[in-house]
Amino acid sequence: MKVIVIISVFLASLNLFSQNSLVPKQLSLDDCYELALKNNPEILLAKSQIPSNDAAITAAFGTFLPSVNYNLGYNRQLNSSSAYNIGGQTVFLPIGNPNSFNMGINASYVLFNGFEREANFSKAKTLLESNDLNNNFTTKKVINEVYSRYMEVVRNIQIINLRKESIELSKKDLDKSKAQFEAGVIPNTMIYTQEAEIGNKELELINAENSYKISKSNLITVLGLSPEQNVEFLESSIPSTITENDIQKYHNDLGNFNSLLQTALSKRLDYTSLKLSAQSKEYEIDIAKSNYFPTVSASGGWNWSNNEFNQFSDLGRSYVGLSLSVPIFDNFNTNYQIENAKYQVSQSKIQLFQLEQSIKSTLQNALLNLEAAEKQIEIAKRTAFASEKSYESTKERFNGGVATVSDYFLATNQKINSQINILTAVYNYYSAKKQLNFIIGE
Repeated sequence: MKVIVIISVFLASLNLFSQNSLVPKQLSLDDCYELALKNNPEILLAKSQIPSNDAAITAAFGTFLPSVNYNLGYNRQLNSSSAYNIGGQTVFLPIGNPNSFNMGINASYVLFNGFEREANFSKAKTLLESNDLNNNFTTKKVINEVYSRYMEVVRNIQIINLRKESIELSKKDLDKSKAQFEAGVIPNTMIYTQEAEIGNKELELINAENSYKISKSNLITVLGLSPEQNVEFLESSIPSTITENDIQKYHNDLGNFNSLLQTALSKRLDYTSLKLSAQSKEYEIDIAKSNYFPTVSASGGWNWSNNEFNQFSDLGRSYVGLSLSVPIFDNFNTNYQIENAKYQVSQSKIQLFQLEQSIKSTLQNALLNLEAAEKQIEIAKRTAFASEKSYESTKERFNGGVATVSDYFLATNQKINSQINILTAVYNYYSAKKQLNFIIGE
């Protein structure tokens, strides 16, 4: 009996677990941001470069420090005697101690190498700052993409709700028409017309649901999750309405194109990162020119060798030294390195100019999209008000037998489309506003 009870409890728990595992997890916009920061491949790739960047500047700093080496060796003569030729006779003499030990510690320090190490350190420090800014920009870019994808999902959810609501209303009208047909009030052609209209709306619903699934898959992929992940998203994370005061306030605070461009050039992390990267290329010229200068090094150390591991103080030898190396002719290699470094600087400046042009172009497009979104909201609201009044009037006339079913369907579709247009216009505005903020580095 106890076994049966235990098995029943286990099966019930297993069934409850399977049901809970099928319940979709609801994610807010902030939840999506957090997941993207943890799982997005672009962000993870950027983070993986941080240790390498830190190591590069440590290595550059290490050139200012002396190099120290310690060595310890041991040798053993395997032959028991040595042969010598004396007057044509081979004489074998026994070997004394076959062991041989050596030990030493040596240090060297570059006093001057044409400012190469100074340029190397400056280059490494500049590249580190450039890479850090670029990594931060990658994070901002992914966050911006998460917002856009999330908004697309929410918009598609609300369109599905409107499509379903329209179908339900049409089905209620169909039930009413069937009752009127059975009472002999209307012909059966009206029934067929309404059923065809419901079929068309169901096709529109299928398309809307497919768009939602695609947008959901795109968002989940950006979050670094598996596309088939069973999750849902909170519609309340992004508002579906906006007031004229909010639109006007944001518009007034923007400023003109030139002021926005200056803001973008001063705050865009990718632009600043590329400027620093171009600056690091200029240090390459200094590094190449250092080959024209002499190199001065100091060295010192202590060495010892003996057949036995003793007498360190008696047989040990200390030394110090100073060396000077003057380049005379290096087969034009230095000249090549300098010209190649100048070419790299030139390429970096061109890339910086290209990015500046891209910022100007995207900024102009973003302002145009924002302006268009503002107009779309105004027109969509006006159209929605008119279509709502038209629908109410047509429905009343249709119920009174004055308007045709085609007139009623037309008014209904206009009402649904106007509601969808308002949603689209509002989300287009939020998207344009978000994109503009991203472009100017806010």
